[in-house]
Order: sequence, then structure tokens, then C-alpha cells
Amino acid sequence: MTWPVSNDTLAYYEYRTATGEITQFGETNEQSFEVHKARAAATVTVSEGVADGATQYVADGTPIDRPVFRRFDKTTIAIGDEATIKGLPNPTTVTVNGTSHTVTDGEFVLTATATGKFTIVISAFPYLDCVETITCV
Repeated sequence: MTWPVSNDTLAYYEYRTATGEITQFGETNEQSFEVHKARAAATVTVSEGVADGATQYVADGTPIDRPVFRRFDKTTIAIGDEATIKGLPNPTTVTVNGTSHTVTDGEFVLTATATGKFTIVISAFPYLDCVETITCV
């Protein structure tokens, strides 16, 4: 998303200095920008420019696109079969039908014990959250 900037305003974004997570973005006038920048907590940085907190984070002072997760090796499995996702950062939260699991070894394996669908949400900043459905037949 890009923000149109008029002659009277400037675009800005605020991010957590330690992680690069963009916490606020928009446009304001120069005076308000300077006040906001001066009042920023020690844990955040306020910069002039355009950034999208939903799809970007800040690395080395520059907004860049958030990476995406790899996908499961299978989206349909039989009872007793497994679907695996590898290369997850440490830690990663994997939520299966509302139950969260913390992954610290880079791999999550879903084993089918009954038929049905599993909705899986994978989260680890700065990655974009990933939602997948595994069908067990």
C-alpha cells in the first residue's frame, strides 16, 4: 500500500528498533513529525518515508518486504501419513485448529490420526503469517 503525500504533509513510519516491526505509519505535517520523533520511546525509531506495517518490516533502517514461509510438503494425507514443513525459524508458533505449539527445531510434522481438516497458522516475526489447510482422508 502506498500513501499519497500532498505538499503540506510527509509520510512517516515508526518501528521497534530491536525487531524492525512497523508499529505505526501514515502522514503528518513536518512540525508534528518532529514532535513525534522527539517524543519517541528509546525502543522505537521514527523515520520519514513510506512503509506498510502489514507487509513490511525495517532492516538496516530500510523498509523491506516480510519473508514468506515455505509450505507443507502435502496438503492431503491419509490416516497414518504425515505432512511436514521444514526450515522454520526458532521459535515459531504453529497453531493447529486453535491449539498452539512452539517449534524450536525448525520442523513441524502433522500426523493424521483421523479424517478431517486441520487449519494451521504459522507465525514468527518478521515472516508473514501463513495459513494452510491439511485434509486427512
